[in-house]
Amino acid sequence: MKNAQPPTQDASDVRKGNGTKTGRKNYIKRKRKPCLSIFDVSQLAVEKRIHNQVQLLALANLAEFIANRGYKAVDEAISIGSDIEGAPEMRERKDTHESTELSETERLRSWMQ
Repeated sequence: MKNAQPPTQDASDVRKGNGTKTGRKNYIKRKRKPCLSIFDVSQLAVEKRIHNQVQLLALANLAEFIANRGYKAVDEAISIGSDIEGAPEMRERKDTHESTELSETERLRSWMQ
């Protein structure tokens, strides 16, 4: 038998990077994602009207949220945001409606007396 190492030893060597059957020079390098350049970020900042690091980080966190969550969570977040945005308007309508009801109640009371 040639190279009488047990099969587990070969597997350990491959995992550790110690001499493989193909050799260390033949490892396939991982392709890196292309990084954004300073120019790319500046164009994005102009397009999104970002003026400071906090706004840029907020955009990055938003992108991370969208990437890591499912469609349902993102849709729910948009729906909740829309509801929150319309809440003051709904409250104003409710207050107007309640004040109208009070006026009618007061008129009925005065009419009954």
